[in-house]
Amino acid sequence: MHSRTLHRVIIATSVFWLGACAAPVQRAPTAEFPRAPEALHGERILAIVVSQTDPDRAYFVAGTAAWTGATLEVRVHPDSTPVVLRGPRTALDGFDLALLPRLVQSNVLAAVSDLSRGSIAGVVVLGPDLPSGALTLIRPFYGLSTSRTGEVFLMQGYP
Repeated sequence: MHSRTLHRVIIATSVFWLGACAAPVQRAPTAEFPRAPEALHGERILAIVVSQTDPDRAYFVAGTAAWTGATLEVRVHPDSTPVVLRGPRTALDGFDLALLPRLVQSNVLAAVSDLSRGSIAGVVVLGPDLPSGALTLIRPFYGLSTSRTGEVFLMQGYP
């Protein structure tokens, strides 16, 4: 099933497909999401990398996205080395940051919200540990699961 069709089917059952995340929603999603990786090119995004070696650990960076055709690169500063986001194409789709309060726990929400300020979307992937410049949080999500293909699913919580 094509991912856009899957998006519509899941919406009908009150689950919102975030590209790399699935979560029940209490409001209707906008037509803007999920946002394809090429639509993120040149825009500020929040990149969330869940550690492959320790899934309880997640790294958060915000910067300008560049779509290469296979990966999404995020540069925090124009002269910095990019954080490279890899995964199935649907895992690189951007999700609506309005969902952050339902995805990240209330004790870390302020820090994540501050970092995401000015970003148009979020992207969640499974990946290697990031450099020390990333906001590193332990168990920041209400619920998390990964697929065999490397997609990350975040579950909504009720703070």
